[in-house]
Amino acid sequence: MQSVSGKVAVVAPRESIIGERLGINDPAQITAFFANGYFIAFYRDLDGYVYYKKSSNAIDWTLPALGNPAIGVDINQYYNYSIWYDGVYVNLVWGGVAIGSGVQFKRGTISGGEITWGTTYDAVTWPGQALNEPAICKTPDGYLWVTFWVTPPWTLWGVKSTTTDGSSWGTPVRVEPSLSAIHSSPIPLTNDTVYVVYWNPSGYLYGRTFDGTNIGARETIADTGTYGWFSAVHGLLGVIHVAFFDGTYVRWRRRVDSTWQTDVAVSAAYLCYHPVLMRAETNKIMLFYNDANLGKLYERHWLGGDSWSDATEIGTTHLNSYTPMSRSYSGLWAQLVWRYFVWIEFPGEPEQLKHHNFDTSIVPNAP
Repeated sequence: MQSVSGKVAVVAPRESIIGERLGINDPAQITAFFANGYFIAFYRDLDGYVYYKKSSNAIDWTLPALGNPAIGVDINQYYNYSIWYDGVYVNLVWGGVAIGSGVQFKRGTISGGEITWGTTYDAVTWPGQALNEPAICKTPDGYLWVTFWVTPPWTLWGVKSTTTDGSSWGTPVRVEPSLSAIHSSPIPLTNDTVYVVYWNPSGYLYGRTFDGTNIGARETIADTGTYGWFSAVHGLLGVIHVAFFDGTYVRWRRRVDSTWQTDVAVSAAYLCYHPVLMRAETNKIMLFYNDANLGKLYERHWLGGDSWSDATEIGTTHLNSYTPMSRSYSGLWAQLVWRYFVWIEFPGEPEQLKHHNFDTSIVPNAP
């Protein structure tokens, strides 16, 4: 299929089944990547454990390898792990499985598509509390950052590692000091600061800076009707891109020079859910979202300013259960991985995690 009218060309029949179920944090986060000649996809299976599979051709996938046996003991805990691939290490955090379990961290090295895991460390210990939905990122100086929320009473916290290997962590800081907050996404800004996007159950989407000790002022990103379905990535020179569902449409907004620009509707249809943003190469910002009316998955890419490409149909999907196979890391950007996409379909039982190849060679590096 050729590219038409600025759309991404979907390449068939490069589609393959990877697994039977996919667990992705809400907000959606990237749980698949390309490393050392292999496609690697993490997912949460029906038994409640987190696995990964590998493929050298994105068609034939290995038998599942356990990502970590401590994850997903409670099969109802869907959102309690997070991955950040930095080009060398797979950085993995998990938590919230049981009260008092804390947040754990380990990292793994990849050789031949196999991950060798190092020592497990406690990123956060908190007796008597369940720590939910840890989300991890890494700043260019090599330090790791994790945000998570505590229930009760729905308070949002952040913590920074004091060593680059994650063997030691600082003291957790409450990122949102007065409001209830869940569903967070830490985004690298500089060597010593991240920007945390988070959702308030009243329907507000907020953000603020966090340097490991101090928090910046609360900034309102969206103030009506959001459902906690959002995705955030960083662009060039500290620009933050956020896509969110406002109860009707998927909307996009960016933060430039510490100021949020006017939001833009980026889905034409009513009830388009679960946006997922990704950045590839220098500054290719791509957006994926699900049209619940048609049961289809679409892609658009940023052209600069407030302009976006036409929507391209990628495939069929359901809700927020898909993830781009790419990840930005430590100032470097995936060169090949962004041609691939992973999502889950619901054609019947069991649910299937699939891989699909599409050609995005026309996607420009936006200004």
